[in-house]
Parts: sequence; C-alpha cells; structure tokens
Amino acid sequence: MTACVNRKHTKKVAAVVTASLVGALSLGAAPVAAVADTGIDMQALTPADAFKNGTVAATNGKGEAVTFPAKDDVAFSAGSGEYLLPESITIEGSTIDFNLSSVSGDTKIEWKKSGAPFAELGLGADATKAPSRQTWTAGEYSVTITYLKSGSQYNGASKTINFDIVDTDLTKATVFNATDGNTDASESTFTYNGKAQTVGLAVDGAVLKAADYVVEIKDASNATVYNLTNAGDYTVNVYEPGESSTTSAPIKSIKVTVAKLNLSTADVTISDTTSSAAPTACKADGVDLNTTGGNGDKVDIAVNANISVNGEYTATVKAVSNQANITGSATVTFNKVAEVVADFQYNGNPFPSSIMNVDLSKPVTAYDESLIEVFDTAGTELSSKDYDIWYTDKDGNEASASDLGTLGTWKVNVRVNAKRSDYAIGSDTHTITVKVTGGQVAESDVVFKYKGEVCNDLTSLVYNGEDFLDDIQTVVRSGGKELTAGTDYTVKVVNAAGDEVDKIVDVDTYTISIDSDNYDLSAVADKDITVTVKPVELFDAVGDNLVYAKSDLMQTFGNQTIIPYTGADIDAAFTFGYFTDADGKVVAYDADKNYKWNELPEGTVLIDSIEYAEKVPNGSGSFIPGIFSPVDGLKDTGYYRITVSLGTGVKNYDVNTGFVKALVEVSDAGIFADVPNDAWYSEVVYTAKKNGYINGYAGTQLFGPERDITRAEVVCILYNMAGGKVLVGSDLWNQYLAYATKFDDVDTNMYYAQAIGWAAKFGVVNGYGDGTFAPEKNVTREEFAAMLANYAKAMNDYEAASSDALGSFADAGQVADWAEESVAWAVANKIMGNNGSIDPTSDISRAEVAAMAVNYQPEKITDNFLQ
Repeated sequence: MTACVNRKHTKKVAAVVTASLVGALSLGAAPVAAVADTGIDMQALTPADAFKNGTVAATNGKGEAVTFPAKDDVAFSAGSGEYLLPESITIEGSTIDFNLSSVSGDTKIEWKKSGAPFAELGLGADATKAPSRQTWTAGEYSVTITYLKSGSQYNGASKTINFDIVDTDLTKATVFNATDGNTDASESTFTYNGKAQTVGLAVDGAVLKAADYVVEIKDASNATVYNLTNAGDYTVNVYEPGESSTTSAPIKSIKVTVAKLNLSTADVTISDTTSSAAPTACKADGVDLNTTGGNGDKVDIAVNANISVNGEYTATVKAVSNQANITGSATVTFNKVAEVVADFQYNGNPFPSSIMNVDLSKPVTAYDESLIEVFDTAGTELSSKDYDIWYTDKDGNEASASDLGTLGTWKVNVRVNAKRSDYAIGSDTHTITVKVTGGQVAESDVVFKYKGEVCNDLTSLVYNGEDFLDDIQTVVRSGGKELTAGTDYTVKVVNAAGDEVDKIVDVDTYTISIDSDNYDLSAVADKDITVTVKPVELFDAVGDNLVYAKSDLMQTFGNQTIIPYTGADIDAAFTFGYFTDADGKVVAYDADKNYKWNELPEGTVLIDSIEYAEKVPNGSGSFIPGIFSPVDGLKDTGYYRITVSLGTGVKNYDVNTGFVKALVEVSDAGIFADVPNDAWYSEVVYTAKKNGYINGYAGTQLFGPERDITRAEVVCILYNMAGGKVLVGSDLWNQYLAYATKFDDVDTNMYYAQAIGWAAKFGVVNGYGDGTFAPEKNVTREEFAAMLANYAKAMNDYEAASSDALGSFADAGQVADWAEESVAWAVANKIMGNNGSIDPTSDISRAEVAAMAVNYQPEKITDNFLQ
C-alpha cells in the first residue's frame, strides 16, 4: 500500500471533528472523536446526563483497583468474593469521591442480582445488607450509584453499571488478544507486529483473571513459549490454578495462529530523510522493519534512483525470501529534504497511540482540524499549508472527513508535504485511529428467540438431523431501531472445541454470540446463549431399547411382520430405526397409531449377536418363543433375537447394549413366492391363507394371484370359508359326494367333488339347465358376487341392498339383471367395487377372489354352520 504524500485529501478548513470528554467506563480514558453534525444545535448537557456519562473508578471489594474493559462488562470469578465497588466518579475533568457513611454520607450504592435487590451501602443503607456480608455467587449483577449530596447540582443523579460473576468453567474458555491490557474478549486475532502479544482467557465473553487459570503455550515444534511473538501456529493448553503439564493433562487445548504481516495489504511508509543513503527502515501498519532484521522480518528496500538532490523518490519494499514473520511487497514514495519534523500534536498533546472511541449517541464537544499542529525541530509551528491530512478506513481505503460521522473505524493521516516547501521540510506519516460506534445497546435490547419465542440458553434440544440454527433468531436494537445482523452487528457460532461453525445440527455444545464494531454493547451482560444438542435416546424409562430391525425381505400383514421362509440361509441385510410420535418423541411401535419410522444411518448400531428359538404353542391358539440359543444367521422358521450396541464414534444417538425392541420371525405361514409384499393384494392373500380359505399350487410356493379362477376352485374357497376342510366328518363327506353326483360333469374322484356337493346342498351354487356344473369354467366378477351372496344367505347373514348402491359406478349398466341384487349387496357391504369400478363381466382373478372373501369374512369361523 502506498503512503503517497500527494494523495487526495480533504482541505483542512472543510473538516470539523468533535471530541467527547465523557468516560467510556475506562480509567484514564482517552478523548473520544467524531465528526460534528454541522447545522444541528446541540442541547446543553444536563447535570443528570453528565453524571450518567461520568467515568467511575472502582475496586474489587478487596482494595484492588478494577480496570474496566474497553468494550465488554467487567467480570469476577465465583468463589473469589470479589464484586464491583464504585469509589469515585470523574465528570468533565472533576473527580467526586463517594462518602459511603450510612449516617453522614453523600452517596448510596445498591446492587441487584438478576434484577432483584441484593446488597446496599452508603447513606441510609441497611447494615445487614452490606456487600461484604453477602455471598457473591455466579450471576448477572448491576450496581447503581445515587448521589445524594444536598446543594449539589448532581443531587439525585444516578448511574448504573452492569457486571458479571462467572463460574470459571475452563472447558468453555476461549482465547483472546490481551496485549497492552486489552480486555475485549472479541479481539481474537493475532498478527505479527514485532512485539510479544499476550494471551487472555474468557468464558462466555467474560474475561478471566490471571489467578483463575494457568496456560502453557506450545509452538509448532511443541517447544514452550511464554507469549505469541513470531507468526505461526500455537497450542494454548489450559489448566486449573496450581496445575501444569507436569501435574495433569490440560482441561482444554486451543489452537491459535499468529498471521504473517502482509506488506501487500499493510500501510507501508518510509520516513522522509536528510541523508543521501538509501533507506534501511520502514513501517508497515506501525511495525518497524529494516534491512538488517534477523527475526524473520527482514526487508529489501530498493530505491528507483541514487539519492543525491532533495526531491521525491520511489522505493520497493519487499520481504526477503522465506521470512517467517512477513510476506509480500509494497511500492512507497519518500522524500530527501533539508529537515525532518516529528512533533505532531492534537489539542496540545502528542497524537494518541491508542484508538480514540466515539459513541454517536452521547453528547460531544466540538473540535476541528485546526487543533492539529505540527512543529519543526526549532519548535516553530508549521502552516497548515505545509502538511496534508487525508482519511482512510481501517483497511486503507480512501475516505473523507464526513465519514468520521458514520459507523466504523477510520484513520486520520497527517504528513508534511515536502514538495510545497521545495523539499525544505518533510516527515513520516502520523496517524490517529478513530472508532465510531452507533450508540449504546441496552440489556433489554438484545433478545434471542427460538421458533419465535424469547429464550435463554437452549439445553433440551434433541438431535433430529435438521439445522436448529434456522429456528434461532437474534434481535438487537439501539435507540428504538432494530439493527441488521451482518451489517450492524455480527453473530458467531462456535462449538465446544471453539471452532466456528455455520450450522447447529450434531450433538455438541454451541455458543451463539453477538458482537459489534459499530455499537456499544458494554451494557449488555448476556451477549451469548448456549445451545446444547443432546443425542436421541433410543431406549425407554427402564432402559429397554426402542430400536427395531428392518429388512427388505420383511412382509407385513395386519399386525404381523415376518420374513418368508425359503429353506436356505437368509441374508436379511438388516437396517435399524425407531418410531416417533407427532411430537417427535421416541415411542414403541403401535399398529393403531400413525407413528413415523426413522431409519438410522448405517453404522449407528452394530449387531453383536443373533439368537434363535422355535415357535412353541402357548395353549391359547398363538405361539411364544422357546429357549433361545446363539446362531450365525437366519434360516429356520421361528423367532430370532438380535443384540445391538452403539457404533464407534456415534454421538447423535444413544442406545444401550441389548436386544432390539421386537423379535424377528421367519415364517412359512401364508407365504407365496409370487405374492410381493408391496402388491395391493398381499395382505388379503396372506389373511385368506392364514384363515385357511386358499391354498397354493400343490408342491410349490406359488399362488398365481393374477390368474383366472375356475368354478370348482371358487366353490373350494367357499367350502373352506365355512370350515368344511376342518370341521366336516366322514359321514358328511359321503353325503356331500352324493350331492355332487347330481351334476353329470363332476367326477366324484376329483379334489373339488365334496365342496361342490356341499355348495349344491346349501344352495350356494347351482348347475346349468342341461344338468352340468362346468367345474373348469372361469368365473366372472358378478358370478362370484352371486355365489358369495348365496353363501351369506346360507349363513343367515344376508340383507338385501337397494340397487341405488350401484348408482355411482360408471359401469353399473354392464351388470346382468340376474346378478344385480347380488352385486348391489356386495357393493353396499364394501365387498367389491372399492377401487371405483365393478367390472362385472370380466373374469375374476385368484387375488380378487381372496380379497372379496376376506372383505366379507375377515376372521375364520370356528363352528360348522353349514352341516
């Protein structure tokens, strides 16, 4: 970056700047600078406002002076017995010492904890509430000073200061740059500046005292260092007081990087000189560099011409190759002059070396550029025409005097213009840094919200795979105006390791904090919240797992889920998951509830073992497991019990080492190889098979669900529905065969003869007028509806339905007159037509027959009604 003397600048007479003498809660605070808003009359400062803006001096209650942070609130450690005890206030240069006698004093001080009265001292105070008698535990405190001196202009005026007492939980410690006594915990960057930089620790933004911890700093080679000087990577190991690496492991290790000073982006200057020798020194962002540097900060300075006569010269400043602490290059102009001046003053004092702060919301007293003075070596003041003043932002971009009335950090740069004096005088560039903030943010003006509701710390969030940060909102106001995140203030999210993140998803402890370079947050005690994401607990109150095993091989029928038996080893390829209710709570499966299935990521749980037990009748028509024994996998019919444990490194879920919630059953009941578990008819075919209504093809595991069905096969199904196969004795068998002989084409030796005889006896079916039954003829849908209606009549379970039941079907007109009553009955009782059509004349499939049979009679009967 070029520090050119002839740079564009604002004329001195055009720029008017103001300076505030009110304190910023810092002892010996420097004056505060800002550009005056010309054209607006400033009201006189009232005594009450002057008192409120005064600078307080205080101790820690033990006689030790307290240095107020430049930005954040002062904080003390729980257990130290320390608290904030104001002793005096300085107002417009005059100091008032507080007389805290309860009888003859002139001041009363009152402390509150979380808004509730806590302690008091001074005029009229209750001695039992003296601060020295209280136990100062962790919390948010405020102290209010009320001046009560009769006759004083400040009588009745008050000032409130917030402070914190924090638990020194060193696992939550963060590192900040504490160089030169800085106590702004948000200053977390380190850049090489040729000086030793100090590491400080803070917890939740509150600065810890040195007595609260021990740190050991290791460089990249693991050598111990005592501060951060050279560029590079470091590890700050944090220990409890009195501990070290020789006695214990660190409570926390924090990575810190000191960045190299980059000449390409730095503000590099070379002072004007009276010598003809090439310059050997320069400054980069205020860091002194030279051509003999031996600490990794050596530069080459190459001048464009021999320095002989007075005039302007150009030099290239470049970091020597492989320098540890600096990098890059810059082109710089300087002058050979007869005299170099260095006495730059503002308002009679040398330019301040520290940042000058201004709060635009506070009263300011005017000053202007005419208060900038430059003196030669003889002490004679130079004319304002002899030097230039220009403005930049903190990154060196061109600005103007008016910018100092807006938010940001600005630099006022002053340098003698050597050319105007024909190189009689020159100088280096001298700079004042001004930080302009937009006003005070009150404690109540910072709000954190979760799902639209105001919240404090969020400690009960449970991992759900979604980004909780999407539901967390920050609201910050100043002077009634809502500020904009990213512009007026920043929001930072860090995890427990101190790494900055942009999402809150996985199980961890996160801290969301706000900060601002533009607004004063010193009155805000809580600038952050803690967000704790807990793992999903996949077990119930007694510790039983609520994890379920799942396989693509599984088929579910009603409330029963099984894996079909194949006779061979079964590769179930289990996945695992759990059920949640509408509120997201992990629950045990309930077939009657609409619970959500949540599949676990692969590797979340691991199978430790599988055990097998045979199915044993329990005496009431169902089965229970026998004795379990270990097996290598699934094969035989029966029950399997799976033991699981949490996978390595899994943190978002928590399971107990133990059984999954439900047994896995391998079964050959009601299973056909050609009935997919996702087919519309799979459940009804299973139920029909379980109830004994249907059978597959002999010697196979096939059912043929899409095939047509014959009259003989349909009659067998109706016979089975009546319990004929199970309940009919040998005497009835022969009787039914006799009935079958009425049909000329029914062979009594065929498998269906008995069923046809039964159906004929009870009027379930009828033959044709020529004396035949046509057992091998396919059945249409309306024919089966008629047979099923006849079956219902025989069972005394038939109630005729109106033909209006067919009115909503487009194909109702295709129903034959003789079948209309039966079809209407079937439709009205939701036995058929449930897909929106009747399709009466099409041949019915085996699956459709199973569906209509189950729709009419979902449970098998246990008494032989048709004998």
